[in-house]
Amino acid sequence: MYASKLTSTKVKVLPDNWWTRSIKKIELMTTTRYNYVLRMLNGDKTVKLEDIESFHSILNYRWSDSFEPWRTGRWMLEVPFGYELTNVQHINQIDRDYALKLYDELIKK
Repeated sequence: MYASKLTSTKVKVLPDNWWTRSIKKIELMTTTRYNYVLRMLNGDKTVKLEDIESFHSILNYRWSDSFEPWRTGRWMLEVPFGYELTNVQHINQIDRDYALKLYDELIKK
């Protein structure tokens, strides 16, 4: 999985030509349906924002899903007094935030 992500990221920044399109096509053939990040990096425009926002890991617990530093005491002290955090359950979930940023950059434009 790491190699696929690395390859997809590298190919995404290369000029669009037959070689990069071939690599993207091969990567898409081996990418699972729910791996939205790899699908977007390889040019799949069918990824929907609703899919990314509603996705929950089938493992129920992953370090990246539970890494929410704004909800811990140390980081909550950094929030200015009187500032209301919105959507607290989704703050700083690394995988989700990364996928949403890619969606904004690659699909929305």
